[in-house]
Amino acid sequence: MNSSPELGQVHELPTELVLGRYARLARTVLARRRARRVLLPSGMLVDVAWDLLLHLLAHRGDPAQTSLEALAAAAELSPTVAVRWLSLLQADGLVQFRPSGWELTPSFLPRMIGHFREHYPEAV
Repeated sequence: MNSSPELGQVHELPTELVLGRYARLARTVLARRRARRVLLPSGMLVDVAWDLLLHLLAHRGDPAQTSLEALAAAAELSPTVAVRWLSLLQADGLVQFRPSGWELTPSFLPRMIGHFREHYPEAV
C-alpha cells in the first residue's frame, strides 16, 4: 500500500475540530458507497480496506463503532474476514488496536487527511 509523495507531506496531527470535519466527510463517502451498491450485484464494488479505513476515520474515538464487531458489520464482513483485513492493515502500519478499539495510526491519520484534501477540496 504505497502512497504518493504528496500525501506524505502532511506531518502534524490535525486538531479535533479539523478531524470532525474529515469524519463528516468520511461518513458522506461511506453513504455514497453504500448507495451505489444497490445498483450492482453483491460484491461488485468491494473495497474492504478502504471501507474499514473510512469507517475508522468517520467514527474515530467511538469504541462502540470501532470494535471488531462494529467494523465487521459496517464493512459487511464476517468477524473472521474483518480480523484478516485489520491484521493486514496493521502490518502495513495503517491501523492499530487499543483496548478501546481499532484506530488509524498517528502516522497514517495525516496521510489520510492529505488524501481528502487532495481529492475532495470542495468539501474541506
